[in-house]
Amino acid sequence: MDKILLIGMPSCGKTSIGTCLAKILHYTFIDTDRLIEERAGITIAEIFEASGEAAFRQLETACMQSCADETDAVISAGGGVILRPENMAPYADDATMVVWIRRDMAGLQVGGARPLSTSRAALAEMYEKRRPLYERYADEIVDNIGVSETARHIAAMVRARMQDR
Repeated sequence: MDKILLIGMPSCGKTSIGTCLAKILHYTFIDTDRLIEERAGITIAEIFEASGEAAFRQLETACMQSCADETDAVISAGGGVILRPENMAPYADDATMVVWIRRDMAGLQVGGARPLSTSRAALAEMYEKRRPLYERYADEIVDNIGVSETARHIAAMVRARMQDR
């Protein structure tokens, strides 16, 4: 695998699992949310407040396109990355494994630095809208059963795919 793209709801564990997975595979780890903040010089919450969701989505698209050429990388994408087909198109190849990290709704966080996760009801509505898109883009679906356990499971899947190539 040239790269593993982790998708899923906000606070499903993509960053923690991705960090662990990258260590196991000796890959580079990229968190697109952190990359967006570095490039913008402000937090995602501040981007939403100052410029709105549309401006954030533009930054996210630019970030996803710039990460598409990475190799030997685990990329943790923002929860809404699947809302724009142009974000996912560069990752629809045999060199990329897209993994949907699922987590029970009770385990997802509300509020904090997540501007769209304002309440349980908003989170549930967001999940229902996004679930079919996560399913469409995912090569694999993995439940978050704990950071190291989930990372080891994905690493085994990656190794199996590499043997099949």
